[in-house]
Amino acid sequence: MAEAFQQPCWASPLAIDVHGGPANGKNYAMSAQQRLITYENLKAKGISLGKTQLWRLERRGQFPARVTVSPGRHAWVESEIDSYLSLKIAERDERLAVAPKATADRGQSDSNQLELPL
Repeated sequence: MAEAFQQPCWASPLAIDVHGGPANGKNYAMSAQQRLITYENLKAKGISLGKTQLWRLERRGQFPARVTVSPGRHAWVESEIDSYLSLKIAERDERLAVAPKATADRGQSDSNQLELPL
């Protein structure tokens, strides 16, 4: 049975009510530990995707949503980018943990193959 997909914290949409505040009543003031990083600074984090590809991933909920700083200027919350990268590393580690077992299983079934003399 497949596990239910749990949406990462950075993938949840921010709804704004008609009075200009968040619809869920949360306070989104930046803390001293939060920092915005620009598109150019994403490359320093190892993210070298183009702006259009980032936009597509954001629309699908597969990348943290950008924050509009001013018209035509966007940035990302650094802690959300770090969480995204940690998730990607965990996915990789999980794949690698499964891969050796699959290779070992495959090796056992290959023992029935004919060996050709050289």
